[in-house]
Amino acid sequence: MRWPRLNFPLLLSLFVATATPIHAQDAEVTTRLRQDISALTAFPSRAPGTPGNTAAAALVENRFKQIGLAKVRADVDYITAPVTKAANLTLGGRQLNLLPVYPNHVVASTTPIKGLTGPLVYGGLGRPADFNGQIVDGSIVVLDFNSGMNWITAADLGAKAVIFLEPTSTERGQAERKFTYLPVEVPRYYARGAEAAAIRAAKGQRVTVKSQVVWEKVPVRTVLGYLAGKNPPASTEKDPKRNTLIVSAYYDSMSVVPDLAPGAEAAGNMAALLELARRFKANPPSYNVLFVANGAHHLSLAGVRNFIANHVIDMRGKAEDATGDAAKAAAEAAYKAKTDEIASYRAFIGLDLTSRTRTVGLFAKSWFYNQMTVGSENILLNQFSKLANSVGRYAQEEADKRKVPIEEAFVDGITGREGRTWRSYLPSQIALDSEAATMAALPGISFATANDARLLQDTPFDTLANMSLPNLTAQVESVEGLMRRTMSDVAEGDAKSAPLLPDASSLSKNFGFMTGRAIFRDVSNATSFLPDTPIPDEKIGNSGVQAVGAVVSDRNGGSTYENKSYSGVRGVMIERGQYSLGTE
Repeated sequence: MRWPRLNFPLLLSLFVATATPIHAQDAEVTTRLRQDISALTAFPSRAPGTPGNTAAAALVENRFKQIGLAKVRADVDYITAPVTKAANLTLGGRQLNLLPVYPNHVVASTTPIKGLTGPLVYGGLGRPADFNGQIVDGSIVVLDFNSGMNWITAADLGAKAVIFLEPTSTERGQAERKFTYLPVEVPRYYARGAEAAAIRAAKGQRVTVKSQVVWEKVPVRTVLGYLAGKNPPASTEKDPKRNTLIVSAYYDSMSVVPDLAPGAEAAGNMAALLELARRFKANPPSYNVLFVANGAHHLSLAGVRNFIANHVIDMRGKAEDATGDAAKAAAEAAYKAKTDEIASYRAFIGLDLTSRTRTVGLFAKSWFYNQMTVGSENILLNQFSKLANSVGRYAQEEADKRKVPIEEAFVDGITGREGRTWRSYLPSQIALDSEAATMAALPGISFATANDARLLQDTPFDTLANMSLPNLTAQVESVEGLMRRTMSDVAEGDAKSAPLLPDASSLSKNFGFMTGRAIFRDVSNATSFLPDTPIPDEKIGNSGVQAVGAVVSDRNGGSTYENKSYSGVRGVMIERGQYSLGTE
């Protein structure tokens, strides 16, 4: 697919803190970015639960070591993700591979053991008229992928399953219409290339579809690498200093077809973090830096949420739970190390860069948690305004030197310009990892690409060939200078007791752990698409029987239901737990 290049003037890359001419470095930087993106997109998918996710974590860990970061290690957390065990279609004795589409809420594209059998009905774009003269009830319906949400029409007419045929091109809006927020029990699949051609040609033939997609707790690694600063404020037990900044990105990918998720734009963001780590290693800032690469950004920010739980939240009480003198001493030592680590973190800086524009924005909130919502969000944003103003002045100075409009290279998504809010710079509703940090009372900001609709994210067409690497290169140059300015401003402000970032004590801590009750959808007495029948508490136990449930929260300004997807980041928090049927 050939993607139209946006009509932005060719800009000299801004804000880089180096004496070497920027344009002389562009080719080298682009080459390094391309190499890392190529390595990460070599896997069919990096979605949690796929082999590519595990391999990508190992690749990033190895790159951290090559760069020379210290204390490189990886946390392992278990994330609930849909895992494909098998998916195929039997046609005239032939077995064709299928790829399951992302689950409808908690309902994955799984068939009975014997499969689903019926005649193939080709419905084209899935409009009611496209089914004229065909018996849809009991059939396996075949639709063109770019058919919007018309697969619901097929389901309403009695289709047992729906197969989408690979298009020559598509966009994210089409992808997001292929799954719903409701647990609609209609398996959906994606057929590629030769399989798609064979299915299209087999109209009217009886086929059998078999598949198994299971929600599993899968291991996902968060890779950490440490860089000592040039002159961090000394921290003692009596006078602890917040002298470490967290710089974070993600290496996983997502697609409406999870097993076909090249995620080139996400890989580009990870490549940008690696390039910045290389540069900061060569010329460290004054504060220490912890570089973080998480592997489950696209599943409701599960990667960063687990990082926050492991490294930022006070784990008080662990020592008291231990039994025996040796165990208590070890627990006390571990607790002391944990509290020292927590006390050292000053701020969280996230990256969320894409390649369709050259414009970098500084943001302190986004769509996922939408903390404090529209009516009161200025209370939150004002706490970041001093830093935004300082960084904005630096960006303006650099733009003036080069005689280019600042808006084409940098936007202030915190204080805004000319009455614009952060929302106006993000035409695609995105989810930023820094949101979770701020929810945990650790000041969180992100450098994210502005004015990019991210049209190919969450699709199988999000490939390296469809990226604009010169745009990404320009942003890396910009972000390095902007990030260095951020770090120096934070250090200088703290040293003068005039902080440019809020202290943790001034932020509301809204991050924590929760327990809940188990409910299910009683299909024999269903009055709603949503689960509404409680499992009595006396039946909850640890029998090993598995259940999958969605955490129904209130993140989005009083609305019970959040978006099902934020540019590929799934909005529904789904967890697999254990319960007992009460028969033991």
